[in-house]
Amino acid sequence: MREQKIAQKNNGFTLIELIVVLVIMSIMMTFTAMGIFAWQDWSRMKQEDASAETIFLAAQNQLNEYAASGALEREVENKLKDADGDYIVKQIVETGASSRRIALSSLKDSEGNHYIWNTLWKTSAGKTDKAKYQGDIVSLSAAPGDYEDFLNGTADEESKVLFTLITSFIYDKSILNDASILIEFSPDAGQVFAVCYSNRADGFSYGEEAGKVDVSDRTDSTRSKLMLGYYGVDSLSKAIKGKTQNELKIDTGAFELRNEETLNVVYYPEEDKDVFGAGNHLTFTLNFYDAEKKGAASPKVMSLEFEIDPANLPPQTMAKATGNRATTMKAKYFKNGASTDVEKTFRVPMWVEWTQNGGRAIRLVLDAADVQAQSVVYAEALGITSEGMDHAAESFAQTYSFYRFGLDVDRIYLGLDIKDKDTGASIE
Repeated sequence: MREQKIAQKNNGFTLIELIVVLVIMSIMMTFTAMGIFAWQDWSRMKQEDASAETIFLAAQNQLNEYAASGALEREVENKLKDADGDYIVKQIVETGASSRRIALSSLKDSEGNHYIWNTLWKTSAGKTDKAKYQGDIVSLSAAPGDYEDFLNGTADEESKVLFTLITSFIYDKSILNDASILIEFSPDAGQVFAVCYSNRADGFSYGEEAGKVDVSDRTDSTRSKLMLGYYGVDSLSKAIKGKTQNELKIDTGAFELRNEETLNVVYYPEEDKDVFGAGNHLTFTLNFYDAEKKGAASPKVMSLEFEIDPANLPPQTMAKATGNRATTMKAKYFKNGASTDVEKTFRVPMWVEWTQNGGRAIRLVLDAADVQAQSVVYAEALGITSEGMDHAAESFAQTYSFYRFGLDVDRIYLGLDIKDKDTGASIE
C-alpha cells in the first residue's frame, strides 16, 4: 500500500503546475524580446547618429579646403544663389519666416532648447555691429535616390552642392544610398551647423509635411521615436576675411604667425638672403613650442620639416591659391623637450605671394578652418575635449584643421630654421 502511494506521487506535474511554468516562461520570453528590440533600436539609433557625424565632418572638411583655396564663394555661395543674389534653397533666418525661410527660433537642439540668433553667432557677443560678425545659414537636403542621380549627372543644383561637399571625405559611401540627408551650414562663414540623417525617411521637412520627417525638434526623445540621426554644434563663428595682397605692408625679414581667416605662417626673407634664387633647394623646419611653459627649457612639442624649391613655386595671392598647393610635410613629436619615436606626415597648403613692396613671401596654412571656431565651445561640441586629442587627431587626420596635429597645448609659439639642403648651411 505504501509503495502504491509513492508511485502515485511520482506521476509528474499537474496541469496547474504546467500552466504556471508556461506563464512564467512566456513572461520571461516577453521581457527578453523587449530587451532585444530595445537593443536593436538603440543600435540603429547609434548608427544613424554615427552617419550624421561622418557627414558633418566630411562637409566641414570640404568647406575648410574651399576656404583655404579661396574657392568658397565660387564653389558654394554662387551655386546656391540666383541672378538677383537670393538663395534658391531653404534659408534659416532670425526673422521673416516663410515657406522658404525657416525661423531659427522654431528649431530645438538636442536638449530641447530653442536656438537664439545672437547666441548662435558667438563672435557677435558684445559687438555693436552684430551683423558684421553674423552670416547666412542655408539648408541643403537630399532624398533617397538623389545620390544615384548625382552619380548619373542628373541631380538638381541643390543635390549637386550637397554631395560635392561630402563625397570626397566619406570612405564608406554606402551610407549615401537610399538615405535622406539634411545639412545646415553657413556658406560665407564656411561652417557646418547641423546634419540630420535617416535611411528610413522618404525626406525631411521643417514642420509637418506628408510623407516626410519633421526635423524641427532635435531632442533625443523625439529623434529616438523617429530614428533620426543628428550631429551639430550650438554656436558658430563668422570667418573674418584675410588681408589681400594690396593690404600687406610688412617689411622684409619678418616671420609671423597670422590669425586671419585661416591660421597662417608667413615668412618674408631679407633682401640680402637669396631664398628665391634659381636652383635653391631648401629645408624648412617649423618648430612648435608650448607657450604656457615658455622659458629656458624651450619645451618643443612638434616640428614640421619640408623641402622646397622656392623659385618653382608660382606666385599666388590668398584669394587665388588653389587646393593643389598642399605640400607633404614630415612631423616629429617631442615630450618634455626630448624627441620621441612618433613621426607622421601631413599635407599643408603653401604658396608664394607678392607683397605690396614688390617682394615675395612664403605662406603656410596651419589651420584652414575658421580659427575662431577652434574654441573650447566648438571643441566640446565636436566631442574633442571630452575624448582627448588622440580622438581629435584621428577625426581630423585628412583635413586642414589644426586639430589634425594632435597637440595637447592651449597656446603655441613658433620658430623657423632654413637650411640649404645641398650644403647644410643655415640661411635663416
